[in-house]
Amino acid sequence: MVDLGYMLHKEFDKIVENTQFNVTKGITNDVELILSNNNINMYPIQKELVKDVFVQSNIDVELKSPILQGQVLGNIKIVLGEDIIFSSDILAKEEIKKKDVKDYFFNLLSFFLLSHKDMV
Repeated sequence: MVDLGYMLHKEFDKIVENTQFNVTKGITNDVELILSNNNINMYPIQKELVKDVFVQSNIDVELKSPILQGQVLGNIKIVLGEDIIFSSDILAKEEIKKKDVKDYFFNLLSFFLLSHKDMV
């Protein structure tokens, strides 16, 4: 038996910790991720085939706002040889809105105040 849940979450945790997003015109680049399918546990595999089990993932890091809650950003698969034995979409946990004029104004004001803080 192979604990596919452990393999899945180990890889997903790496994605969450190491992925830096660029959200064009978004109010933030901090994108929280969730899996669409989290329902996986033990899987019966012959001992000699365990070495052929691996996790594949792909995720788009260049995003355009707005990002909707539940929007598919990538996927993660557990593969045995050439067969996909588990697959899940990687989703945005929360919405990321597009910047509006007010956001750009406050960014500019913050930049100006921080770069001239010795004058204030």
